[in-house]
Amino acid sequence: HTSVHADVTGDIARVEVTQLYQNPTAQRLEAVYQFPLPENAAVTDMMFRIGKRVVISEVKKRQEARATYERAKAEGHTAALTEQERPNLFTQSVANIPPGESVEVVIRYVHEVKFDSGRYLFHFPTTIGPRYNPTRGPSKPEGLALNNDRPGPLTSAGRQTADAARVSPPVVAPGIKSAHDIDIVVTLGPAGAFSDVAAKSHRIMTAIDPKLDERIVALGDGDHVPNKDFILSWRPAGKEPEARVITARDHGDDYLMLFVQPPADVAPEMVRPKEMVFLVDRSGSMWGEPLDTAKAVIVKALGK
Repeated sequence: HTSVHADVTGDIARVEVTQLYQNPTAQRLEAVYQFPLPENAAVTDMMFRIGKRVVISEVKKRQEARATYERAKAEGHTAALTEQERPNLFTQSVANIPPGESVEVVIRYVHEVKFDSGRYLFHFPTTIGPRYNPTRGPSKPEGLALNNDRPGPLTSAGRQTADAARVSPPVVAPGIKSAHDIDIVVTLGPAGAFSDVAAKSHRIMTAIDPKLDERIVALGDGDHVPNKDFILSWRPAGKEPEARVITARDHGDDYLMLFVQPPADVAPEMVRPKEMVFLVDRSGSMWGEPLDTAKAVIVKALGK
């Protein structure tokens, strides 16, 4: 089981992902699980719970961390290891899960919420798509090759990339549900700063907590299968540019952030005069339709 709690303050998301591993057998097991995260996420904490014990992670160089994990595994200890494979793909290993026991692994990360075309976009990936791995013959001398529609860099021997096995988990057959489900809860604050909260990817339920000045968003009933990415969007609520001070306490220290956002809609009279410089390429490849298109763009821009 996976549960996700995202606390979005202004345009900063702090996300906690809890993954539950259970051993239903009579032997100790190792669980290896690959999971995606947003490409701009920075992992800040990892810990795991087994029974009443809580083990806090340490950040080490990859080879050192792997050696520590393998040593603990060989000695029969329950241990957990998180490794980054690609900017948005991680591997979680949990060794020696005792028979009949459950282990909870908690990962925390932060990232900036993107703002584009008047809307904020919060993205939590739940699936891992196939990664590009070249499988063609020997490479060209320059290290690049084209084979039909599959361009890309090759290794010196023309084989797959070294991490091909680690970034290519098996794909669930059509119509078969994976063995786990997911819960997602997102809190948006300040609640009065945002409006038009919507998710095209999932059915959601929303409510406002007036005491905490937060909007709470949760997955709707029957939409807890992690077979597509969760994408939540919203827009600024104000008709004028707004500035808000947001405070937070972390590890005994107080922080404040000035959060400034544009209005929900920008009327023409709100746009200030500006100087614009147009640089137009007049080389031979631009003649004809490309140059006519560039002229049309400039005329339209001047008209506005």
